[in-house]
Amino acid sequence: TAGAWPAFWSYALEGLQGKSSFAELDFVEAYPGGLGGATQGANGVTLLTTVHQWTTINGSNVSVQQPNDVPTLPANFNYDAFHIYGCLWTTNSVTWYVDNQPVMTVATGPGTNFSALEQDHMFLALGTGTNWPVVYDFVHVWH
Repeated sequence: TAGAWPAFWSYALEGLQGKSSFAELDFVEAYPGGLGGATQGANGVTLLTTVHQWTTINGSNVSVQQPNDVPTLPANFNYDAFHIYGCLWTTNSVTWYVDNQPVMTVATGPGTNFSALEQDHMFLALGTGTNWPVVYDFVHVWH
């Protein structure tokens, strides 16, 4: 289904309330069809890790995101196996992990394109798409 793929992400309550600017933090998305980079299979699957900052301009939400959102996966990554996806979100950066190995870091906070992460009230969203099943075994959140 277009626009639907397995994902574990967060979104700001401010975005639902129509406030500007607000953030979205994608812990992991499995994008069908492949985008290059961390891909596998005949149709390809690209794993993405993304931070977005959304701003409302003339009634439309416009996103700024880091230029590279395809992480470098651990050696011999098996797309058919279960994995642990993690994200360390601090006041100055977001670092993503796959199987306890860091795969990408992006600077956040004042002076970056992603200052809204520090002011938002985030909620978690667990998604899947037609013919793209995903199983979440557990979610841990520390504050």
